[in-house]
Amino acid sequence: KADGAKAAASLGVDPAMDYGFYRNFWGLQESLLYPEKLFDRRENWTAFHKAISALLKLLLKHPAQEVAKQPWTEQEPTPMRHAPRARALGVQLDDPGFRLQFLTQVMVAFQVLEVDGSSRAVSGGLISRQPDLVRSEFYGLKRLCESTLKHIREGYPKLLKRVLEREGQWVAWKASGCREFDHYSKEMLTARPCVADELMLREFEKSQAAKKKLQPAVSGLLNALKDPSWQMPPATKPGGDDEVGATRSQATKGLCEAYLDRLVEEDKPENCIEEEYKAKKNKVFMWQCLRLFNQQYLRVYGRKDVNKNTTFMDFVHQVKGTAP
Repeated sequence: KADGAKAAASLGVDPAMDYGFYRNFWGLQESLLYPEKLFDRRENWTAFHKAISALLKLLLKHPAQEVAKQPWTEQEPTPMRHAPRARALGVQLDDPGFRLQFLTQVMVAFQVLEVDGSSRAVSGGLISRQPDLVRSEFYGLKRLCESTLKHIREGYPKLLKRVLEREGQWVAWKASGCREFDHYSKEMLTARPCVADELMLREFEKSQAAKKKLQPAVSGLLNALKDPSWQMPPATKPGGDDEVGATRSQATKGLCEAYLDRLVEEDKPENCIEEEYKAKKNKVFMWQCLRLFNQQYLRVYGRKDVNKNTTFMDFVHQVKGTAP
């Protein structure tokens, strides 16, 4: 009797599970793959709405709640969900995992209709341009899908909604041309364009017509690499007196001291060097100096009190023992 009651509650023995239902079910795949074609002709949406409504009613009539198997069990070698036969469709629909997979596909198709991914995006997507009757049927189907998903796995609709919202933000970013942003702000979390974004977009469009120019820092770095002005230390003979001083660490330390001495000398007021001609204004020189300084005096950063007015020259004066 228990087996008979279980069979009666199964979707596979429902009278509605005939060949027509099988054909309509798998015919939905084309509409889910290309949702925008649902509104090419009036009968497309009517047939889709009728087929989805009949399926959701059957799923709610024969609920199947997913139960997590603990501990993990090995999957069966040939799952019934892969059997391409009309009789196997009832067994497939009794599988909670198959239901979740199909209904998730339906929700993704609904998301495509609500979010326009073209460059001429319209708020509300394709469904917003449909008649009131079609929109009411659309949102009714969406609520019915969410209710069915909730019966299968508790909390799954909330998780799916969050994933689709992030997908919608990504589609909107792609539709706007994948433009970069120069700063982080709270507006990035809401995906609402602000005034700064609109101004940046206008400047970007203007810059496309002008000739592209590199930034001064990049140009200076490329020129320095093209014609380097630094000199390599002379080679020494093995076993000589200069062998210890010619090691890589000693050479690096000597080069670092030379860079720091130049900064200190140019910073003295009696040398009367204008600020714009000092070596600390040379980006390539400072890049090399900072790398050498971090290799030799990295611990100095932790021994000095740092505030908003502290500069790199303060650390240089501390290492050389001079007054700023």
